[in-house]
Amino acid sequence: TQGIDIRPGGEAMSRLMLTMLGAVAEFERDLISERTRLGLHKARQDGKRLGRPQVPRPSATKVRALRRRGHTWADVANELSCSVWAARQAENQPVKKGGRNTPSKRRSKTPSAAS
Repeated sequence: TQGIDIRPGGEAMSRLMLTMLGAVAEFERDLISERTRLGLHKARQDGKRLGRPQVPRPSATKVRALRRRGHTWADVANELSCSVWAARQAENQPVKKGGRNTPSKRRSKTPSAAS
């Protein structure tokens, strides 16, 4: 058995095989794309709704009332059955990036110099 030589300047048959494999892979990618596009088109024609389901947005007045009573954003979200993002959007508050597990909020695993 003879392997495929992929080094620069490799034998002609190896280059031909790699070119053919690349062409087959590109052809398969195009087929997948075409099937996906046709499937989405048919689904739209059949009246199917695509994407995430719509969820009701929380009322800005309810969000403000809960915040005035001292509730955290997480409490507001739980109370109104929505995400923190949706609650903050209703209140027109900027959404903070990151959360509990962002690198800046995680404790370092290396011992500090003080210990």
